[in-house]
Amino acid sequence: MAKTVQALLEDIRFLDEEQFKVVEAIRVLVRKTITPVSEEVKYGGIVFASGVPFGGVFAYKEHISVEF
Repeated sequence: MAKTVQALLEDIRFLDEEQFKVVEAIRVLVRKTITPVSEEVKYGGIVFASGVPFGGVFAYKEHISVEF
């Protein structure tokens, strides 16, 4: 069963508060820039879609990846 976006965010926050803040800032920027936008947990991160998937944000142990 796939995690919810909220559950993934809680895990990220538990492991690293700074990474959580960066991931949240990226989510805010995406939502302000692209409408409509949806999010789902996929490939271990949050994938963004607007009709079709177009990118995602992935938190790793020592870095964050933003992919398009």
